[in-house]
Amino acid sequence: MLDRPAGPAGPDLSGLRVAVLGAAFKPNTDDIRDSPALSIVRRLSRTGAEVTVYDPEAMTNAEREVPEVAYAKTLTDAVNRRAAGLRAHRVGRVSATSTRRRWPSSSAPRASSTA
Repeated sequence: MLDRPAGPAGPDLSGLRVAVLGAAFKPNTDDIRDSPALSIVRRLSRTGAEVTVYDPEAMTNAEREVPEVAYAKTLTDAVNRRAAGLRAHRVGRVSATSTRRRWPSSSAPRASSTA
């Protein structure tokens, strides 16, 4: 879905809150060169998603590279009130997680009711 161009013919993720966990190309490093996670962050942001990134090692470098998204100081801050999360480390391995299934229910967004 993110491979399609953003705009009228592409995906519209406006208002979707997404946490991206991991900005470096592998865990336990601050090296963001050719990071697939930051590529995904940019694409999500271009499609209108509200992106929050958390990576305790690579935060400073990632913020310099992609300043247009939010950065969380803690894991809890990153996932709180997010509709989806991406754990993005290691080239080619990205997993998506719904907050409703994996994260504590107090962190998951409440479903809105339509009358």
